[in-house]
Amino acid sequence: LGWPALGQRELGTLHAELTMNAAGVARAHVQQLPFKRHTTIVFDHSSQDHISGKNASPQHARQIIGELCGAQDRVAPDAASHFADLVNHLRGLSATEIVSVSSPGCGAFADALAACASQSCLAHLGNLINAGAAPESVYSSLSLVPAPEDGIVDSVASFIDRVPLHGLLPVSSMVQSYCNGHPECGRNPSVQRIIQSIVAKLPAGCRVGERFDEIEKTVIILKSVGNIANEQHSLPSILACIDNQHIPRDVKLAAINALRRKPCSQQRNDKISKLYRDHKEDVEVRIESFRQLMQCPSDDIVQNIVDALRNETINQVGSYVWSFLNTKRRSTNPGSYDLQNVLKRFHIPQRFDVDPRRFSRYYEFGYFDKERSFFENDQLFNE
Repeated sequence: LGWPALGQRELGTLHAELTMNAAGVARAHVQQLPFKRHTTIVFDHSSQDHISGKNASPQHARQIIGELCGAQDRVAPDAASHFADLVNHLRGLSATEIVSVSSPGCGAFADALAACASQSCLAHLGNLINAGAAPESVYSSLSLVPAPEDGIVDSVASFIDRVPLHGLLPVSSMVQSYCNGHPECGRNPSVQRIIQSIVAKLPAGCRVGERFDEIEKTVIILKSVGNIANEQHSLPSILACIDNQHIPRDVKLAAINALRRKPCSQQRNDKISKLYRDHKEDVEVRIESFRQLMQCPSDDIVQNIVDALRNETINQVGSYVWSFLNTKRRSTNPGSYDLQNVLKRFHIPQRFDVDPRRFSRYYEFGYFDKERSFFENDQLFNE
């Protein structure tokens, strides 16, 4: 270690030597935990480890509710564990027992009902919502229900008219979780009831002004409708928004994107195909219309896209469409298999400036991952 000597230009050096001697060795006495069984550390979404009905106690649940709701001005350190215990106990209670322990004035109780997500819990939550006794925070928990069944959807349908704007997205996510396990969900009367209630919140004729709150409300409604697949009841309302020439661009984009999970009908495809071919239309609107057309790949649709590409006059649109089609042609994503089979039969002309610093482009990234191996990215410029 060297440093300048005080008042001089010379350097000094310090050498330090440290010696460590072992004083002895002793065995540590580690207390072994009383393991009863070995289980995987992977989270188990099943209800096998939840408290069973015979072990769940209304008295204990009432005691937990008292501890959670007794301290209104502070949050106890063990509040999280109490809340988890309450959720597990509620899952083991019958509808009558849940009513007996009900505490409408306690927000934690309503939140626990939503997190419990059993048919009995949601039925009572619906009663609280219809009575105006549930806080608005309960709706966010509905999107976390892993595998909702018919009874849960029926319960949600009973209070859907009272769901506020910010609760529509989590409710629609829960309905989509139901549709993932029930491909014919569009025929379910409760699903139809939920969709009709959400669509009814759209302005008549999709007439939306320029005020931010009007635009935000309409976009949230359209995104909520777009979350739900395997149904066509919302299609006329979505197409009415797409047809409206006087709505803000953000609303039109949300309406087009709301088609992403809808069945590939002729009515759907004709409407967005017309938007894509309109060179006077906004660039982002045309590109989003193209993306939705690619959700329904067929020889006729791809042929129309390639023909339009030969006559394309907007480089932003042409560069994006060309990069998308060529990327999908080379993709190893199994989800692109149907589109790849169609693209093999077509020659895609390249006559556009595809400089990524100035023009729109589509990217796809792939790597090995058990959950999701492919990611998409859009780079859009609007002239």
